[in-house]
Amino acid sequence: INLPYESTPVGVPNSRSVHPSSLLLVSRFIQALTGTQFRIDNPCVFQTKAEMCAHPVVQLMASSIPATFSCDGFPVQRSGLPQCGLCPSCILRRLALDNSGLHGSDGEGYACDLYNANQTIRLRRLRGLAVMDWQVERLRQALVGNGGWTTLMSEFPELRRTCVALVKQTGDSDEIIQNRLERLYRRHCEEWKNFPPRQWMLPQRKVA
Repeated sequence: INLPYESTPVGVPNSRSVHPSSLLLVSRFIQALTGTQFRIDNPCVFQTKAEMCAHPVVQLMASSIPATFSCDGFPVQRSGLPQCGLCPSCILRRLALDNSGLHGSDGEGYACDLYNANQTIRLRRLRGLAVMDWQVERLRQALVGNGGWTTLMSEFPELRRTCVALVKQTGDSDEIIQNRLERLYRRHCEEWKNFPPRQWMLPQRKVA
């Protein structure tokens, strides 16, 4: 289930359609209808989008990236471009492509290009970037020290439901799933750390 930013971390394959709880419920529904065993597996559930984009098949199809879109508001009618460049989906797309070495295949089609430092962007339009930056900081703080899963779940309680669903889907133990989720979010924090559009957040932090 796609939840507000305050409830669950973004940056991983946990949108409505592929959230582990959603896949588990759909599997049970189809099983009830058919009377036969049925299960939906998501082989990428423990990978960031950047790790998925690093797959050799995706790399071979790099030239097709401009024909795809990720924007929450597609198409951007006012600009005549397919993507706004400022919503969380656009930002996550660029984060994934940047960290998978595919940024060069995705330079056009954005109404606002966060990689272009020679422009003025109103603060309110940077809300998506600010929220994601703030959330990564929360993740980073939760993953520091010896708290591990307990601290992470205290900061993002929805992760418990995700963990339960994954245990039921995979048959793995709580500990194995928790360790995999921890690794996933640590990786997301690492990918975000050197993301060029973060430059827009640095002046705001200095002011704060």
